Amino acid sequence: MFDGHDGRPDPSTPAPSPSASADELFMTALNLVVDHQNASASWLQRQMRIGYNRAAKLIEDLEKRGVVGPPNHVGKRDVLVAPGGEANTGSLKDRVGAAMVAAAQSLDGNALPMTLSTGDGKVLFENKAAREKREGAAT
Repeated sequence: MFDGHDGRPDPSTPAPSPSASADELFMTALNLVVDHQNASASWLQRQMRIGYNRAAKLIEDLEKRGVVGPPNHVGKRDVLVAPGGEANTGSLKDRVGAAMVAAAQSLDGNALPMTLSTGDGKVLFENKAAREKREGAAT
């Protein structure tokens, strides 16, 4: 469990109103999952005081958007976006992008060339093997 949090809902944080929009519920779920680095439907249901089906759908939506990974062999999911810091302050697209760049940087020494770029061709990260391949092709 996240430091200083025992898994129970925070009484100072009110439950979302029954008329909360899907976007409001998603943003609440996103913030909870990223801040506490916990991604299970039952935990989310307790935190948000919502039904299991709605919590499970939110977890599935978070997976589709790249915030959490798929369930492993025991059903646990990894949270792919780090808590705190500047990576948590931007839009979901920026947060997921920052997590992807951080993950790619950890593979800089990989022997396979790897380049991470945006849809418009802007290179966000290029590992050592890709740089060497590009520089070798340029000469």
